[in-house]
Amino acid sequence: TIERYFFSKTVKTFPFLGLRSERVLCFHGPLLYEAKCVKVAIKDKQVKYFIHYSGWNKNWDEWVPESRVLKYVDTNLQKQKELQKANQEQYAEGKMRGAAPGKKTSGLQQKNVEV
Repeated sequence: TIERYFFSKTVKTFPFLGLRSERVLCFHGPLLYEAKCVKVAIKDKQVKYFIHYSGWNKNWDEWVPESRVLKYVDTNLQKQKELQKANQEQYAEGKMRGAAPGKKTSGLQQKNVEV
């Protein structure tokens, strides 16, 4: 889980000073993604980072708390890979337990529409 990886003593976090324009890893959902810290601000007595996820549309840019941002170092890159692997395994396991053969798993149903 994210909590197990994030609260591990081997994960490197960092103070907010000097972070602007630095490449980082940022949690978005259950996974870590490469990102860039565009701005740093103190909002509601908490340090917040304005994050741009590398390769993503700027519409996904967001303010995030310090707890979601990690240094871009080897130990955190390893955590990123472990989370991706765990997420893929969980997804594959869910597909195996999915609907009966021939059934759609997306929850969407086709409608017969005459034109």
